[in-house]
Amino acid sequence: MIEIKNLRFSYDSKEVFEDLNLEINKEDFTFLVGESGIGKSTLLKLLYFDLLPKAGYVKFDSFNSMTIDKKEIPLLRRKIGIVFQDFKLLNDRDVFENIATPLYITLNKKEAVKKKVYDTASKLGLINYLKEMPYDLSGGEQQRVAIARAIVNDPVLLIADEPTGNLDPFISNEIIKLLIDINIQGTTVFVATHNFEIVKRFSDKRILQVKDKKVFDVRVKM
Repeated sequence: MIEIKNLRFSYDSKEVFEDLNLEINKEDFTFLVGESGIGKSTLLKLLYFDLLPKAGYVKFDSFNSMTIDKKEIPLLRRKIGIVFQDFKLLNDRDVFENIATPLYITLNKKEAVKKKVYDTASKLGLINYLKEMPYDLSGGEQQRVAIARAIVNDPVLLIADEPTGNLDPFISNEIIKLLIDINIQGTTVFVATHNFEIVKRFSDKRILQVKDKKVFDVRVKM
């Protein structure tokens, strides 16, 4: 599903990646670990073409960073769900409207939107929260809403950038288990985190580490 070949990326004079090569298969669940500031978020942005390589390329599905037209990027992003550490929920809209936001781009019938939102909310244990405002929810509940919004359009790839960064250990475990459940249903999941303790609890998954401007497969010692 994803191929990165001979990729180089830098911010001005600061080189982040050099000769990076990586493949992610369809329906994989992958952790990306590394220290804060080492390039995890940069790699995620390269995956959804928010950033483009200085050299080499990123291929996702039928899209290639070397040849993509800017007009195609919105089409690419409809295939990707993104979850952020700080949730990025709309505090002037209730949970229903937050989850529904991506659907207004692709669906024009209110009943179709309502059905998708209710189906997704039911899967994530949010059916009783649809009229609540985000600021009245706990951190774990807000992250569930953010995940619901990310998957409501049935993306083929779900990217989560530090999804447990603001949560306590118990809730963090629950969020990772939820992402694993989504993966089991057929969605490719790519999770970036600096919390190696969480990764160790799920060491049966593929683990990549950002180090020395490259990405390496690693094994976790329990």
